[in-house]
Amino acid sequence: MIEWNQQESYTQLQWEQEASVFRDYNLYQSWAYLSVRAEKKRQTLLPICLRLQGQPCLMAQVRIIWIPLFGLKVGYVQWGPMMRKAERLDPVPVDALARFRSIMIPNIVQVLRIVPNLYTLETADTWKEDFLQAGWSPAGSVRPYHTFLFPLDLSEEEMRKRLHRKWRTTLNKAQQAGLEASESSDIKYFQILDGYYRSAQEKKGFQGLDLEDYARTQEMLLTDQKMNAVIISENGEPLSIDINSYLGDTCLGLFQSTSQRGLEINASYLVWWQTFLAAKRAGMRRYDMGGVDPQKNPSVYQFKKRIGGDEVFQIGGFEAYANSFVKEIWRFLSWIYQLKRDIR
Repeated sequence: MIEWNQQESYTQLQWEQEASVFRDYNLYQSWAYLSVRAEKKRQTLLPICLRLQGQPCLMAQVRIIWIPLFGLKVGYVQWGPMMRKAERLDPVPVDALARFRSIMIPNIVQVLRIVPNLYTLETADTWKEDFLQAGWSPAGSVRPYHTFLFPLDLSEEEMRKRLHRKWRTTLNKAQQAGLEASESSDIKYFQILDGYYRSAQEKKGFQGLDLEDYARTQEMLLTDQKMNAVIISENGEPLSIDINSYLGDTCLGLFQSTSQRGLEINASYLVWWQTFLAAKRAGMRRYDMGGVDPQKNPSVYQFKKRIGGDEVFQIGGFEAYANSFVKEIWRFLSWIYQLKRDIR
């Protein structure tokens, strides 16, 4: 029987200890990141843990948003709920998905949107059927996250063979340039990277992520959860920096940027390769290269494709509603929001 203790309270340490048993645990379900986001957006956080035979079987941090004009409370779970247990790959019981929905709707929120951290290569059809059977509806306005996953549970030789021939040739040149590779969790590398990153944003015209939020998150993360920066330097001067998160079984690539000097001597190729090796040493099974969009940013898409990862999508979003009237209001609001994003 699926159990939920409504009175269960958490400290950051307790949350992270229980969440760490899930393979799909990730930075966006960490206590630190969600605390930063909720404070910035003036949202409420609600941690939920469902148990089967006393052990967590589904966990989620729900951000609750109030839309006063329509009198709606909306719950949002970014890259969750967490469901893939470390000791198995089987889907969570449908009962847990249904129980989670019934806990939240309609007593706590009138709309609940979840975007699970599950990919198309993980028996997606089975997962989708489970959500539908548990009473969830597909969230049509959610564009599935599109990325490449590079396998790290291979030998270094096998990993290298996956690289496109031209990509591998450029990497060889970078390795022969006498550059230095190092790793650090020091907050100063967020500040150094910020300058490179903003320059790349202006040059390439992408929106990107807010580095300040992640720097604040880094300060709040527990010691063994800190994001890792891989740095390629020349004579002590950082040329290329790649910042990643090691939670669950997947290394999540967050920020990677390179100075003009670094671009001239292919330091970005070397930082990618050293990042793979660092994540492999940390016990990660695969590396998420970060979102791609072949239409809006074809050059980045082609660059990452040549690295040799598996092209995948997350399975998309799912929603639950208090009633059909709420459903229609919410879908109208989602359409307006998506339209604004598309035309801005």
